[in-house]
Amino acid sequence: MSFPFTCLEVNSLTPENVERVCRYAKRFNVRSIAYMGAEWQRYQFVDHTEWGVPPVDEAARAFMEEYQGTIRAASEQVSSHGLDFYLWRRELRLPLGFVEKYGVDWVNFENSELWELLRWNTRELFKLFPQTKGIFLSCTGEQKPGEWITANGVGGHLPLWQRFEKMFLTVREVCDELDREVVFRNHGVGEEGIPLVYDENTYMWHYLKAARALGADTTLMAKAVEPDYQASYPFNGVLGPMAQQQPTYIEFSLPMEYNAVGRTPFPMVEDIKMRILKAREIGCQGAVARIDWHMSQHRTIDTWSCLDNFTEINVYAFCRLINEPGLPVASIFQDFCKERFGSAAMEAAVEIYKDLYEAGCKTYYEQGTLACRTPSGAPLNPQSHLIALRKDHVVRWSFSPMDYANQDRALHPDARWIERIIAEKNEAVALYRQALQVLDSNQENFKEADYIAFRSGLQRAIDECDLRREYMAAFFAWLAFYQKGQESFKNAAKAYLKIAQPMAATYAAEYDGLEAPDPDARNVFQFGVNIQNSIECLQQELQDTEAYWSSSVSAPLQPDGATEGAFIIAVGALRLVVDPQAFMLRAVFTKEGRNLLTAPQTLATFRVGGLEEAGKHVGRTFVNSRAKSSSEKVIETSFRFGCQGANVCFIADQAQATLQVRCRMNTLPAGAQVELPWLSDILLSQPELVQDCQPPRSSQQAQRAVWEGPDLSEISVCLSL
Repeated sequence: MSFPFTCLEVNSLTPENVERVCRYAKRFNVRSIAYMGAEWQRYQFVDHTEWGVPPVDEAARAFMEEYQGTIRAASEQVSSHGLDFYLWRRELRLPLGFVEKYGVDWVNFENSELWELLRWNTRELFKLFPQTKGIFLSCTGEQKPGEWITANGVGGHLPLWQRFEKMFLTVREVCDELDREVVFRNHGVGEEGIPLVYDENTYMWHYLKAARALGADTTLMAKAVEPDYQASYPFNGVLGPMAQQQPTYIEFSLPMEYNAVGRTPFPMVEDIKMRILKAREIGCQGAVARIDWHMSQHRTIDTWSCLDNFTEINVYAFCRLINEPGLPVASIFQDFCKERFGSAAMEAAVEIYKDLYEAGCKTYYEQGTLACRTPSGAPLNPQSHLIALRKDHVVRWSFSPMDYANQDRALHPDARWIERIIAEKNEAVALYRQALQVLDSNQENFKEADYIAFRSGLQRAIDECDLRREYMAAFFAWLAFYQKGQESFKNAAKAYLKIAQPMAATYAAEYDGLEAPDPDARNVFQFGVNIQNSIECLQQELQDTEAYWSSSVSAPLQPDGATEGAFIIAVGALRLVVDPQAFMLRAVFTKEGRNLLTAPQTLATFRVGGLEEAGKHVGRTFVNSRAKSSSEKVIETSFRFGCQGANVCFIADQAQATLQVRCRMNTLPAGAQVELPWLSDILLSQPELVQDCQPPRSSQQAQRAVWEGPDLSEISVCLSL
């Protein structure tokens, strides 16, 4: 028995793509098609001239009108097949020039005109596309001030759940008025062992609180996995609480995100089956799947579609399994290969496919962990994402002690770990070559076009894996050098990068031209270009690390015997117990042995728009811990917190009897308020210990360590007994 609601999501609205997707849907009784379009500040569904904010120029107007026509034609084409058409949109994104015209203070959650704008915009959307049955309203969870209604720093001080509730009620009011449907999709996730849905300082707590206010019949939707969609990621922990609360749809991305996305064959039939079975078990009422994908979602261009390559098996598996969840995986492979390649080629095709899931996992992951978000083919900010190891980035479906052991090895690599990474990538290449051998041995059984396309995809997978092998070896060698300062790791990193550089250039020249062109020049989305960028960034990191160690020698980190993963920072009789993985300062002891903290305190807390974004979020990320001695009397201990761009440095000067604490935050949202809770405790119990604060504290309360202002990139505190 199928789910009550099923849907295929597309990015490309070319008539040819819409037609084949509709035929696919009808064949498997999928009842709806959704356009996963996105509105950016420059590219909008709706013309806001009525609000005094017309398209920025004639080119933008021409694009908008063409875009409207394309969406309208696609909705009519879908409807002609007797299928329902939905639009996937991200909240309300303000058009370019809106804030300039009305002022930043107008974008305030308590401004009734803001919500009238949302009502007007939603009505206009359905006027433009009358065949649209409903919308998937995606709540971003990202902090992009000036673009998202619920983003921190946009304006106003309502708690996040009240912003969500206002937005949900406003959109649903219009949908009810026009007899349309709305599904509230969230971008938040659950994590293994962390009940985010029950913690009021988290995105998901606010989302679910707001959703409850809309009543039991309000429909929700969330990804099948925790972060961005990757095969083998743990099941999204928020789906269970959501499905218990209200009707909930599970969402898949069948080309994956960032990795593979149709560049290379990556069948994940077993993964899809397990998630569908789990979704049915927890009571999900619908299943939705993206079947093509491109970062430039605002363009109606050709995309990496599963239906264009041999990742089509993922779409076939999804459509079969939503109707027959108990269907054996072997039957899916056999049925698909017979239908797709013919009886003569079926046996060989099954043999080719059977190990490609394993090969893909060995290619894109490192010993069961997602070691580094670059290079992935994604235009990620290297300063934010180069060091992106995270404690929750185990990608096995079922955790085991070995997964955790590998996770720890990835966080603290050595020569043996690097050897294992190289061996793993070589194993993937061997599996791809084995598949190629089967293909070549059975060439006469395949249609010529299928043989050429299949061979090209497998060869590209080999070339991509070869390149990732050298890059990941360089990455881990650099990471070991960063942590330990040993010359051997620096030399190894340079050697691997020297091999990777020409390989990346060759890959880019051969393959990048095959991708759909990205309209945003600053967001190129080709793997070759991006791995070249990653190599350049890693080379810069290597130079910076070399400079760090050039005038110093590695100093041992002093572990705290009472708390695993915690370290002691001491100067004279002053002793701090720092737990970097928890992003906490556990104790501050004076010479009398008195602890100045009332309880373990977060290293830094960020509060914007009523939602506390504490170090809990920063602390989830991988922490690089290292210490160096620049003289006999000065030891610098620093902790770098993964992709959040946060650094906390302790400089203990025994000669001066001072301890300087520097907190650097590279990605702090605009309008943030920063507090160092541990310092607030010290100011309350022994204020004379605090010698200096830069910049000066903003709080009018003597015992509050609070800062506000436009530039809080670094806060420095000097302590001395």
